[in-house]
Amino acid sequence: MSKKTYELNWYGSFFITIQLDHEKDIEQIFKEMNEYWGGCEDRLRKYNDNITYVGLKLIAERAFYLIVQDLTSVEELRSKIKDEEGFWDIDEKQGIKIIDYYWSGLDDFGITITEVGND
Repeated sequence: MSKKTYELNWYGSFFITIQLDHEKDIEQIFKEMNEYWGGCEDRLRKYNDNITYVGLKLIAERAFYLIVQDLTSVEELRSKIKDEEGFWDIDEKQGIKIIDYYWSGLDDFGITITEVGND
């Protein structure tokens, strides 16, 4: 099975390259990344007081899950989770709904995800 390679950058505070081929990889990604997440929470609160470390982790985890399971490109991810009202809503059932103005606002949260290749 081929793997897709993604780079994730958070406010420039770190840059990580990941390779995904199935859902199981997600647990390892967050195990490795966990030490980096906590410091971002206060910076994000200026956008939304309800953002928490746990919610943030679930958002990114779900985004990667969508990439792995359903999507072939970052553009598909963008179109899938942006609704007409300017919220981005990853999964109602998981209760994750973050108010934002545009998909590009994901960059305002400090997250950029770039597909960099296939193996």
